[in-house]
Amino acid sequence: MFSNFSKRSIRRNFLIQLLISLASMIIIFSSFLYFYIEKSIYDEKRYELLQYAKNIVNNKAIMDKDDYFFAENLISLNIEVVYLKSENIDIDAYITTLDKHSYLTLFYPFNIEDKSYLKVKKDITQTVTLLDKILHYIFIINIVGFILVVIYAIALSKMLVTPLTILSAKLSNMNEHLMKPIKIEELPQEF
Repeated sequence: MFSNFSKRSIRRNFLIQLLISLASMIIIFSSFLYFYIEKSIYDEKRYELLQYAKNIVNNKAIMDKDDYFFAENLISLNIEVVYLKSENIDIDAYITTLDKHSYLTLFYPFNIEDKSYLKVKKDITQTVTLLDKILHYIFIINIVGFILVVIYAIALSKMLVTPLTILSAKLSNMNEHLMKPIKIEELPQEF
């Protein structure tokens, strides 16, 4: 692709700079997009587990009666009371993988006196699979975007260098014996 350009070529330098900047922009934007989607989904799952734990501790129903996905949410849910030696642990969720299944686990204080905690665990394999698919789609979109950037950069660099090529051709065809003035009105303002 770059074989037509010499190392001193303005077009080649412009093309390389444009490709690097636009490719970087695509990679940065898609990375931010993916990490935002991933964080949003995991935050939503963590909030869901936290609501289950709060409802159990407050002797309420596990889920609201308005929840349309009641059966689906409860199938992959595992709740148990565990006793831990540590007195205060942070309420935080973590992900574990076991036998090709991913689980999100949350510990929530149940009874502080006897150091009992609710261990709320949910199978999130489908969510992890969905995030993997999103990552693959973003990767494919980046490849297509990069190809479009290459085409755009080549077309733009050619368009920007065309006046230079025309001027160069006029200057090289000039005969010093038959000098004709160059029409300044035809040249771009930058010249």
